[in-house]
Amino acid sequence: MPDPVRGAWLGAPGWLWLWALTVISVALFAARLARYLKVLATARPERRWDRLPERLRLFVVNVLGQRRLVDEPLIGAAHVIIFWAFIVYATSFGWALLRGLFPFLPVPYPDGVAWMRTALEVSGVTGLAVLAVAAVRRYA
Repeated sequence: MPDPVRGAWLGAPGWLWLWALTVISVALFAARLARYLKVLATARPERRWDRLPERLRLFVVNVLGQRRLVDEPLIGAAHVIIFWAFIVYATSFGWALLRGLFPFLPVPYPDGVAWMRTALEVSGVTGLAVLAVAAVRRYA
């Protein structure tokens, strides 16, 4: 597949489009984040950096491991698979974005690396299958 950054669309080079859209996206995200932080600044202060090892362990178990979802075997496993498929695709997107923004770096696109291409294919197929199961469970 040709490198999209090296092409041209509507008379402008692909790298310029990518940079412009990235800057717009980051600016919109920063504006929204500033609104949330302004609201959070009015909240009552709370200690969040105490018991750091315990908090990290709970993060790994409950967020990365999705422990509470596994209590319901079928749909819990489906949610875990959907979560990890999203993580794989988000990682791939970030990797591809960095590669596109900085084409001078000697880093291939994610689909050019065998293990990442395999992870994308496996997570894509299983993620879609699990989404179909979840949709049938929800609507049928």
